[in-house]
Amino acid sequence: MSSAASFSTTRAARSRERASPSERRCRSTSSFRTRATVLAVSGADGGFHAAGLAPGAYELLARAPGYVDLLADLSVPAEPELHLEMERALELAGRVTTPNHKSVGRIQLYVQRRIPSRRMTEEQARKYRLHGGIHDLWTDEHGAFRIGGLKRGLYGINVGGSFGGPNIARTRFDQIPAGTTDLELVVQPGLEIRGRILDPEGGRIPGVYVFARSEEQGGGTTGRTARSDAEGRFRITGLRPGPYTLRMMIHGERGQRVEERRHVAAGTMNLVVRDVDRTFLEIRGRLFDETGKAAGDVKLRAVPLGGTTPEAPLRAVTDSAGRFVFRGLRSVSYRIRIEDERFADRLVGGGESVRAGARDIALHMVGGARIVGLVTDAAGRALEGAVVLAQTPDGVLRRRASTNVHGRFEVTGLPRWSALTLKVSLRKYATEVRKGVQAKATTLGFVLRRGRLTSGRVVNDNGEAVTRHALLFLPVEGDDTEAACWTDEKGRFSSKELLDRDYRVLLRFFVAGKQRTEDLGTIRGGRRDLELIARALPGH
Repeated sequence: MSSAASFSTTRAARSRERASPSERRCRSTSSFRTRATVLAVSGADGGFHAAGLAPGAYELLARAPGYVDLLADLSVPAEPELHLEMERALELAGRVTTPNHKSVGRIQLYVQRRIPSRRMTEEQARKYRLHGGIHDLWTDEHGAFRIGGLKRGLYGINVGGSFGGPNIARTRFDQIPAGTTDLELVVQPGLEIRGRILDPEGGRIPGVYVFARSEEQGGGTTGRTARSDAEGRFRITGLRPGPYTLRMMIHGERGQRVEERRHVAAGTMNLVVRDVDRTFLEIRGRLFDETGKAAGDVKLRAVPLGGTTPEAPLRAVTDSAGRFVFRGLRSVSYRIRIEDERFADRLVGGGESVRAGARDIALHMVGGARIVGLVTDAAGRALEGAVVLAQTPDGVLRRRASTNVHGRFEVTGLPRWSALTLKVSLRKYATEVRKGVQAKATTLGFVLRRGRLTSGRVVNDNGEAVTRHALLFLPVEGDDTEAACWTDEKGRFSSKELLDRDYRVLLRFFVAGKQRTEDLGTIRGGRRDLELIARALPGH
């Protein structure tokens, strides 16, 4: 035991159940200032004595310079003597540079210890992180960094923050052993998106926070954040190549709203986001169940109709009297639907088209239609885990289900008034598409056929790889199947979901925020090592 170690306790029940998110975040960075009481300081022999603890469960934290914080469960009354063994702390150190060895100074790093197993419980994962911590730091003007207090294990480092700093594409480095002190983290220069935000009259909108979210495969990578200035201009930096969705948070006197603009390519320098509505309207009303009683604690969602500008989901929850309020709406019509797993088989009567600004409307929960079916392979064997997607032609309403061990599925909460498109997909099988299905059809059969491995590479006229772009495969004859995949960093693609038939290959890309497609020709499913040439793709 190290000398001069300090010991503190935190009531386990209070810290685990009542701690606020900020308090939990504080603990996760190895700081126990919240709800912690210092009990004792160890002497030269490592011994310590603590008295006055009420009976109960505690978390005991031992901390000493040069050692990893030790977190242990403690029950009072406990054993007469505890033996705690602390671990020497390790470091990570190195430099952040560009490919030409230029130092990247004043850039933010996030260091997090890797969780070795997804089977860990939430509590085990919390303690695992606490022992190594989640740390953030900045490189100095020479690109150097050093962080101590780390436990043995593997760490991941994210380079690049969310707001400000050098224009460097956010990059993650994994599998770094604690104790490595000669790291050289090589990052690529980032791309930008620049633009202006205007209202329907052409007025500039200042103070809008703009977030960029990647639309590529494995999306969820968030770029940096910007805020529009007095002229409505914004500049987002640190982006990787590819398409992004811009989420704009607009504030007003009567609430706030998030609007979206999709398919904006990194590198766009003169984007004009027009017709951003600063109107903030409400929809107020009550929801009743089938018996006419108020339906309380029901989650609702409002979706704009008529191909209007996409925006983030608008949600509300009914109170005990069934009352609900949607705020921050634009002056368009919305469809109100139930977004609650407990009522997945219900629709909202009267909520098909509600104009923003409506008040005191009465909506009723009504039973939706269902589709039941069976999915098998060509030999008649039931297929478990196939995903069945049913959606309306406008895509506003979507319902999903998965097949059970007997290959059966049931999709509920479907409208009776609209024909539906059903897609049935399963890994290594060709997706089956069926259009014009009426929800009154109660039993459907789907036979999935094994796909054939199809692979190749997409290049431009100069032979350069076309990286991280989406490919869509459509059958030359019929519309009963489809497939899609992405090219990797070397322009390669592969799919196991094509049949032995001819397909048109479409390459998707974006110009000035608008989606474009290029026809790369016709291929035969099951062919390998194909080479497809993209001639119309800009920037290659």
